[in-house]
Amino acid sequence: MLCFILCLFFTMLTVTKQYDIYVFIHGSVLSGATFLDLERLLKDTWPEDASSWSEQTIDAYRAEKSAYHSDCMLDYGLIPLDPQHIQGTIPQELQQYAAYHIVRAFARFNAFTHTASTSHAEVEYDLYGWPGLLSRTKRDEIEAQKLYTHLRERDIAIKRAGDTVRWLIYSHSHGAQLVLNLPRIRSDHPEDKDFVIDTVVLSAAPLYYANARHILRGMFHTVINVYSRADIIQIADIFSTPTRSPARTLGEVVPMPLHHAMVVVDVELTVCDTALFGHGSFFILNRYSGTSLIMPRARRKACHALLQQLNPIPLVSFYPLILQPLMQFEPGYYAIRANAYTIQNQHEDRTVHIDLHHNTTTSTCATASFPITISAPNTVLDTIRREIQEVYHKTGYRSEIHKAMSTMKHMILTIFRTKSL
Repeated sequence: MLCFILCLFFTMLTVTKQYDIYVFIHGSVLSGATFLDLERLLKDTWPEDASSWSEQTIDAYRAEKSAYHSDCMLDYGLIPLDPQHIQGTIPQELQQYAAYHIVRAFARFNAFTHTASTSHAEVEYDLYGWPGLLSRTKRDEIEAQKLYTHLRERDIAIKRAGDTVRWLIYSHSHGAQLVLNLPRIRSDHPEDKDFVIDTVVLSAAPLYYANARHILRGMFHTVINVYSRADIIQIADIFSTPTRSPARTLGEVVPMPLHHAMVVVDVELTVCDTALFGHGSFFILNRYSGTSLIMPRARRKACHALLQQLNPIPLVSFYPLILQPLMQFEPGYYAIRANAYTIQNQHEDRTVHIDLHHNTTTSTCATASFPITISAPNTVLDTIRREIQEVYHKTGYRSEIHKAMSTMKHMILTIFRTKSL
């Protein structure tokens, strides 16, 4: 009998799984279109009236299958991606959708840097779809609650099976508001105190105190905010942010120094010491925008050569390389600049390097050993770039973007002509 109990005990130990679940959350969808309706823009009912109009526009957009795919960016909610599509071959019918290539590139760099907490962890990549409305109320209350419910239900299911889970959430733009409200929602559920998020990575997030302060509630272990000073859209939303002047960094809106055992990092991205990355450079999961980095023209040849190596891989795909050293930091607040450059060897091959430096002399910053130099593997980089470029040209992303810009130009001209009559 004792032998049987021991065998059962060791069997239970061997079947316990560790899950590392990466969740990618998009930002506002078609929010820019709301600015084209000047009549609604000037009404006192903004943003409620505009949100209703925006919702109808988005629903119509989702119905257009050529631009919005129900398996990609997505139906609303938490959607796990098929591991075979990430590690193996993407089926022909799915190759035109940007999300698969973005996550696939991320997974390759992730495997290269071995960022999984343990070697036996089962890695899963999920996408999270939400309406993307330019409405603070709907983001902070309704959509944040839905995200919490989806994540918590999955968290409970995994733990009930005797397994463990490490959550790593990557959000873009206003998708961050859903994530930043999770600790506030958890505070209303004392029974959920075991529900924690290991790592939160914000990309180009419009930040303000009302939401950013919630990171101090103890639900997040590490919060990393990635931004570019060339990104005008990040701080352009004066309508659905309470201060009407969102900040770029957590250091501007979160009280320092930190009184919790957590790591908070602001990371500014530059190329050859120059701010070049726009809002769409980080990641956009829908097909319409493709995966192309949208950047101003580089004035220096060195920058141009580097951008040729990076384009059209979205920045989020490089995060495992850039952020892996930050995961080892001691608790505290850090302000860092990640500067990318190339070094040409004797064979005239260029290797991409990224240096991490202190970005400020503020006394509230914790100390770390800098600079840290990271080298992007050329073999992985070249493979990913070729795959994305092939799809980018084959599926006509360029013609889609040109068509969209022509349509927007026509809409703007129509509005102004109407106003002048």
